[in-house]
Amino acid sequence: MNKGVFFIFIFLLSSKCFAELPLKTYLEMKSENFTTSYIWGMARGMLWISTIQADAGGKALFCIPTEQSFSGEDVTNMLDVEISKVNYKETDPVEMIFLFALEKNYPCN
Repeated sequence: MNKGVFFIFIFLLSSKCFAELPLKTYLEMKSENFTTSYIWGMARGMLWISTIQADAGGKALFCIPTEQSFSGEDVTNMLDVEISKVNYKETDPVEMIFLFALEKNYPCN
């Protein structure tokens, strides 16, 4: 991929008008290093938000055991399994899909 196109793509992804990563784009570019970094960062953000919400007295979105840890590969695998199990649209954001995966794999009882 041309470096100029790569940097334009990253800029557009970070702008407000491209705040979501559509499933189609994820599938086309998931072998790229920046895609893995994006997914890992998104996952860490969701983990923090759920923790902060629960600590503030709200209901956690998902409940991951305290001894559980994740790697970037774990996160990508969880996302890919969720994508393979459900017939998502190409325009569905991977952020939403990953949140559904977390809720299914780590429900709060």
